[in-house]
Formats: sequence, C-alpha cells, structure tokens
Amino acid sequence: MQKKHTHLFYIGLLMTAVGAILFFSRVRIGSYLFPRFGSFDTAPVFVVAWALCFLLLVFRPSSMAKYLLALVTLALVIAVILSAHIYFVQTSILYFFGILALLFGGVGLVLRERNKK
Repeated sequence: MQKKHTHLFYIGLLMTAVGAILFFSRVRIGSYLFPRFGSFDTAPVFVVAWALCFLLLVFRPSSMAKYLLALVTLALVIAVILSAHIYFVQTSILYFFGILALLFGGVGLVLRERNKK
C-alpha cells in the first residue's frame, strides 16, 4: 500500500528548497585554478601531462593510454577542486537564522510526514 503525502510534505520540500537557495546565494567560491607548492606553479605540469597523454592516445591508441588520460584528467579535476576557497559572505544574524529555520524546518516537516504511518 502506497503512503499518501499530505500538504505538509510538499510545504517541507518547498521550505527546504528555498532555504538551500538562500544559503547557496550567500556562499562564495574563489579559486586560483591550480594549486601552488611554494613558488612552484602546477598548471604547466598538468597541461603538459594531459597533452602528452592525449597525443599518446591519438597516435598509439591502447587501453593503457586511455587509463593514463583518465588518471591525468582526474588529477586535474582534483587539483582544481583542492585549490578552491569556499567562504560564507557577511550576513546579518536575522537573515542567517531565517535560512536555518527554513532548512531545518523543511527537513523536519519532510521527515515527519515521511515517517508517518
């Protein structure tokens, strides 16, 4: 037998969505695109390694070249993610508590209606 969700379930979903949108509108991300190790810039290393793997795949296609290109691409993506700076911009406490009330209130309503028997 399928459970029927009441209107509180959908109100909770809407509250959670609005709270998440407001929260993520206050989050900022800055990045240098590639990390640095001391005075050593890693961007040329990643670009040259990726280009060499791509050329190897084009001129001598093999499964090893595919795995190597995938590995270098994964390392490139991880390097960009690790160099990101995530921070919360200055916000009034009233606005912040409003965001938290929407998020936690919405999640609470969804869980309450979902676990209702």
